[in-house]
Amino acid sequence: MAKTEIYGDRPLVAVKVGASSGATTTDIGFYGFRSPIDTTEGATLGHTPAISGGAFIAKLIITPRRPRPVRVQRKESAYSISSFCSYDQVAAAGSAGWKQIESSKFESPRGKKAVDPYYVEVRGIKYGFYSPKLKVAKIQGDLGSLGVVAATSANRDICWGANFPIPPRVAKSVAGTGNSGVDTVSTFCDPVRLDALPDGYFLIDGGRYGDL
Repeated sequence: MAKTEIYGDRPLVAVKVGASSGATTTDIGFYGFRSPIDTTEGATLGHTPAISGGAFIAKLIITPRRPRPVRVQRKESAYSISSFCSYDQVAAAGSAGWKQIESSKFESPRGKKAVDPYYVEVRGIKYGFYSPKLKVAKIQGDLGSLGVVAATSANRDICWGANFPIPPRVAKSVAGTGNSGVDTVSTFCDPVRLDALPDGYFLIDGGRYGDL
C-alpha cells in the first residue's frame, strides 16, 4: 500500500524524464523532487535516490518547469496519493494499481518577437533560456566561446526553469545606445568555459551546479 509521510522525512528522489515524439522517447535526465511515498511503492514508479555517495546523481534536474514527468495516482480505501513516475515504468505502475493522471510535458523552443531561445550544457543537461535579440546582437560573436547555442524547435530535450542545475552568468561592457555611454550585457555561460572567457567578460553569478 502506498504510504504518505506528510510530517515525516521526504527524501529527494528522481524519476527518468524524457521528450516524446510519436512512439519514441528521448532521455533528458532525472527529474528530482521530494517524495512522501515509501521506498517499496517508489520502486514501482521508478523512484531512485537523487543523492548517491554524497553527490547528486548524473543528469539530475530539480523541479524544472519543463520537462515534467508522467504523474500517476493510486486510490486507497481512506485516501488517494499521487506522484511522479519514470516514463519507462508507466506500464508497471498501471499493473500495480496506479492510474496515469498527467502525461509528460516538455517545451519546444520557438523564437518570439523580441527574444530568441538558447541553451548551454551543464551537468549533462541542456539548460534553456531566452535572451533579447537586441542584447544578443551586441555579443553575437562571443556566443560560441561562451558555450551558448541557438536552440531550434528540434531541441526537444532542453530543460527550462530548473532550480538545479543553474549555469553561471557572465557579463561584458559594450558601447551603449541612446543616452547611455556603456551598456553591460550578461548571459549564461557553459561552466567549463569560465577559465577561458573571451576578452572583457567577467563573472557576475557563479550559478548552482556543484554536487551538493
